[in-house]
Formats: sequence, structure tokens, C-alpha cells
Amino acid sequence: MFVTDCFVDLETTSCCPQAGGIFQIGAVKFNLFTGEVGETFKVSLKLPKNRYWEESTRQFWASRYTLYNEIIKDSMEPEEGFKSFINWINKDGNENIRAWSKPLSFDLPFIASYCEQYDIKNPFKHWHHRDLRSFMMGIYGEDMPKITMKNGLVEHDALADALNETLWAIDTWKYKKGEK
Repeated sequence: MFVTDCFVDLETTSCCPQAGGIFQIGAVKFNLFTGEVGETFKVSLKLPKNRYWEESTRQFWASRYTLYNEIIKDSMEPEEGFKSFINWINKDGNENIRAWSKPLSFDLPFIASYCEQYDIKNPFKHWHHRDLRSFMMGIYGEDMPKITMKNGLVEHDALADALNETLWAIDTWKYKKGEK
């Protein structure tokens, strides 16, 4: 499979990419045009000392205590875990991979912030960023379906969210081509 796309989803301690921390990264490589779903990636990170919890986000995760504890049980040191994600992205040698997120204003700025903090070249070029909601709105218009969890996937697990959003992107492309 020739990978052209990567859906990234994060679980974070804040909505502020410069100050909040990433505690889980989930990603799925796929090819939008062929509908092939490829490799997946998942890592949990400890909170770097210079990042913080926003109180409203802490309350959100307190109400999902069991899921949060499952996510963080095998957390890695933040720099090591983040670098493992970047290495996974770069291993195919595709410098033109399209980075997908939902929405663009959340996940990818956190990735850029961590790349800056750890002095790592960001593998996602801004001109290759893709937003799921905008993509779906462009194809479905005002009749855009609500993005719900498919196939029993667990919401707020970064890999499950990334896989779910990948499936929505592929299904939307199939709809555009008249295959769905």
C-alpha cells in the first residue's frame, strides 16, 4: 500500500497547544483514494514538567477515570514517546504525507508545539493538512452526517478516534465517487 494520508488524534491536558500536554497519541496511515487502512500507532506519554492541566480538562477526564487510567498505565517519558511517533511517521520516507485531524486547530498545533519543544523537524507540512469536518462539509453540504463512533470503537481513546475518523474520511470519499 502506498501511504498518502495519516489521521492523528490526541488526548491532552488542555486545549492550549503551547502549554497543555499530550498524554496519548493515536494515528492511522491510510490511502484515501483506494480506501486501504494501513499501520496504526498508539503511545501514552507522561506530562512534561513545563506543561499543565487545565481545570476543565481535568474535570472532563475525572468523569472518565477508568478510561484515563487505562490510557496512562504504560506511559513513556514524553520526549522518548513523542520521538517514537515521529519516527513511525517518517519510516516510510513519504515527505508529502497528508496529515488529517478533526479539527485542524487542535491536534496539529499540539504536534507542532512538541516538535518545537524537542527540536524535531515537523513531518507534517502545513500545505498537506486536511480537516475531516471541512472535507465532509465540502462533499455532503448541509446534509453532512453526524460523526459518530463506528464498529463499537471507544470514544476518547486516541487510536480508536483516529481509526473512526479515518473510516469517516474513506466513507465520505466513497460517497463522493457514488460507491456508497
